[in-house]
Amino acid sequence: MRHYAALAVLLSLGGVVLGWGLGAWMGRGIAGMYQDFYSFPFLNFVGGVDIYLGAGALALLAAVLGAAGAVWRAQRLTPAEAMRPPAPARYSRRGVAERIVRAMPDEPSRMILRGLFRRPLRSAASVAGLAAALALYVASASSTDNVERMIDLAFVRGQRADLSLTFAEPRDGRVLRELMALPGVQRVETWRGVSAELVSGSRHTRESVLGLPRGGSLMRLVTLDGDVIEPPPRGALISGQLARKLGVVAGDSIAVRVTEGERQSFTLPVMQVIDVPLGASVVVERGELARLLREGDVASGAYVMAEPGKLDALYAALKQTPMVAGVTVASAALRGIRETIAQSMGIVTLFNTVFAVLIVVGVTYTAARISLSERARDLASMRVLGFRKGEAGFVLVGELALTALASVPLGLVLGVALSRYITASFSSDLFLIPSAISAKTLAQGVFVVAASAGAAAWLIRRSADRLDLVRALKTRE
Repeated sequence: MRHYAALAVLLSLGGVVLGWGLGAWMGRGIAGMYQDFYSFPFLNFVGGVDIYLGAGALALLAAVLGAAGAVWRAQRLTPAEAMRPPAPARYSRRGVAERIVRAMPDEPSRMILRGLFRRPLRSAASVAGLAAALALYVASASSTDNVERMIDLAFVRGQRADLSLTFAEPRDGRVLRELMALPGVQRVETWRGVSAELVSGSRHTRESVLGLPRGGSLMRLVTLDGDVIEPPPRGALISGQLARKLGVVAGDSIAVRVTEGERQSFTLPVMQVIDVPLGASVVVERGELARLLREGDVASGAYVMAEPGKLDALYAALKQTPMVAGVTVASAALRGIRETIAQSMGIVTLFNTVFAVLIVVGVTYTAARISLSERARDLASMRVLGFRKGEAGFVLVGELALTALASVPLGLVLGVALSRYITASFSSDLFLIPSAISAKTLAQGVFVVAASAGAAAWLIRRSADRLDLVRALKTRE
């Protein structure tokens, strides 16, 4: 039996070599994508020998384990028993499965269900393989949905200003009038930010404390659930990431040690823990922050809404203003984010779509070929008894269709769970990615599986139509 195991390993070696080549090519492509995204001076893909050997060993191990069951069953057979023709399948058992089979209106439908119920492990493995392919596609394609949701919450519903300004140094209340006097300015809201060390017990971290006005419309705090949160009159709002890092919950207090200016120290009660996609980790009402810092109406920057058609002129004027250290155009930033995400996510989705198609075609075609070889005599008998080619081929295609149909609910559930796991893994202290899978993505995943299974069914149907009736009906002596 060593020869059968060696044959499985030999067949897998071609896939291992091909996988090494494709993996190296994809690794270089992903490294280049990260280099462009993060503007690294250089980022080279380095695949060590241990990585190639480990990947090859896993592939060969999977092949050996897959062949082990068949090898073990063949080894248990005596030579005399192995040379006998296979015994006809017995369908006389009574049970729920048989009652379902007998309820079918025609014989081809009964043959389909009997074939699936007769080998439950094989049927379950096929369903699991198709479900895994569907889950892979859904988890990959949903990345675009999740990022689009994050953009909508952070930039469309949250930051609604046309321009975001950062001053060269803190300015007093007169800056509001100076900005409103510029041509093309429709609305201005200022903000205050200070760098500070936050302490809770033995835990500490450095973050920015952001002061926002209550009732502001140009910069709002929008949670992952889409709720708009106002800064409390007293105390602070802190992000969920920071709360977990400091080990605090709503009702606790954190010590704040400002690391700039007069370096004030004060205590902030945590009024609410919120999860926002982007933004400051600590938010305080602007007037309350001024009181804690013992200063007047001081601003670190501003959010500006421009009049229609005057954004470019206003941007040029602000670039020439000495008090403005930085200007961010919301539309340009949003456009750059969308272009970068569309490029990177598109490549990843394309690769995973190809993987999903290969998995579906491989699983369905292999299962159908095995079924065709096992049931060639039954299909030939149907043709001799007067069944048309379409009715005989319907038995094989029907098994594939039911297997694919059964895999859809499981694949969608696994895809949603995998997508949520990936978004949670990619979330960091700087941003949170919400989970927002659209119905379009789920429908596309089902279509990919259905189309791939349909292609495999077409191939196997052609093989069934070309079946040699005389050879199939011969009994092996």
